[in-house]
Amino acid sequence: MLPLLLTLATLAPQDDARGWGPEQATGAPDTATAGDNQTAWASRRRNGSSEWLELRYPEAVTPVGVRVFETFNPGALVQVVAIDADGAEHVAWKGTDPGVGDQDVVVLPLAVGVPIQRLRLELDCSRVRGWNEIDAVGLHDTEGRLWWASSATASSTFAQAEAPSVLRELPPVTTLDPSWATRADGLLELYGKARASGAEAEFVTALAEEVLLAQSDESRVAPTFAGRWDTSFGPMNLTVEGEVISGTYAAGSIEGKLEEVRLVFRFTEADVAGDGWFELATDGQSFAGQWHNDGVTSLSAWRGTRMAEVQTDVTWLVVFEAPWEHGLADTPYAFGGMLEAIFSHKSNVRVRRRSYTDATSFENWARQLAWLDGEVILVVATHATSKGLQSQDGLIPPEVVAKALAGASNLRLVHFSACEAMAGDMPKLVNEACGKHETFAGVSGYDISVDWMGSALTEFTYQDLLLGRRLEPAKAADELLKLLEFAGDTVRPASAIPASHFRFEAPTRSEAPVPAGG
Repeated sequence: MLPLLLTLATLAPQDDARGWGPEQATGAPDTATAGDNQTAWASRRRNGSSEWLELRYPEAVTPVGVRVFETFNPGALVQVVAIDADGAEHVAWKGTDPGVGDQDVVVLPLAVGVPIQRLRLELDCSRVRGWNEIDAVGLHDTEGRLWWASSATASSTFAQAEAPSVLRELPPVTTLDPSWATRADGLLELYGKARASGAEAEFVTALAEEVLLAQSDESRVAPTFAGRWDTSFGPMNLTVEGEVISGTYAAGSIEGKLEEVRLVFRFTEADVAGDGWFELATDGQSFAGQWHNDGVTSLSAWRGTRMAEVQTDVTWLVVFEAPWEHGLADTPYAFGGMLEAIFSHKSNVRVRRRSYTDATSFENWARQLAWLDGEVILVVATHATSKGLQSQDGLIPPEVVAKALAGASNLRLVHFSACEAMAGDMPKLVNEACGKHETFAGVSGYDISVDWMGSALTEFTYQDLLLGRRLEPAKAADELLKLLEFAGDTVRPASAIPASHFRFEAPTRSEAPVPAGG
């Protein structure tokens, strides 16, 4: 490790520095505490793969070491490349980043031997979860001096690029070659080709942003908070209903309204609540904001990037199942396990099973439905009555079930594999809560205490029509009643299997539906 040397050049960060922009890595370190701070550079997305940060120094020097101030989730650095005056690249260091904890100052020896003015840090962000943020990069030279960068560029940035004035002198952006920027999730490919520096990089960045965002007036869609987000506190799903924006995230729920350009919201978790705000980026692909708990005045950062759109070729069969056994002597039973064994082999189906024991655990799993990348068919398997779902901790009423499912904009169908669940208010309330999403088709189940084998045959046939034959839920329900006589309300005299009283109810939409995701 190199000793901390006297600083020769203490340069302030570039003027007009943007929060989390690469320019935040110029000058001496100014991020006093570890955490997600705007005074350090951060890539556009967290938990990505390869990113890089390139620094330019005020003079060409022969380096012997580099001091990297990693202020959030250190440990992702894998290589340091020095670039000489002719543009030749020299691998000056390669190995495992020794940075650990929440914040670390990493000092690495460099083997170059020639004067350089540019240095590129290369990171594998998949090594350490979260945003891997860098506040400053000091360059040690052979004379014992420490230099701070005067400018910086990066593979991507959470900051929003501002188009330079030179863009106004170019032809309309629709005439430019869009192959320069083929990735809609950022500019990694573009940067990988160009790796420009200084003003040139600012120009290329802004140009690529313009290409990515260029649309005709007819097809342009106003940015919205609606959709799925990867945030500082885990996945979040937001929907827009009129003036109200609401949703769920890993630990709780959020609700608020737009006030000018900000979403001002209140969040609620199991044991804490508070307030905050988000500002949406101009391209609608990210947001940044702050929050605080009730009774606390200090603010903390909360930001997110938009997740990919829901896949239309993948269906998730999700089973929420309460324990069927009442005592230790009861034989173990898991209906979800049978469904998984039958349908998990289908290439377009993903099966997930989760157990719930009370309303809180049901709500926890329901909150996470929106984070799945595809449409969801939810099967709720448990004992039930017309008044709600049974659990080890008591009855879960229909209004609690409906509220828990309301935020899942990718729900296609809710099927209650539970006796009498369709006899009370359950279908009405769930349809009202979920029917605001255009892709939601309805609720199905039984309105009586159904025969065990009759329900099993009905379940497997119904799910095969949905997942194997790919029928729409209403069509699958209609076909089921044609295929299985006992699935309906009446059977022939002396039938070995009594009527199951299967029901399917679609939501009533008297007004134009809200599109999926808001």
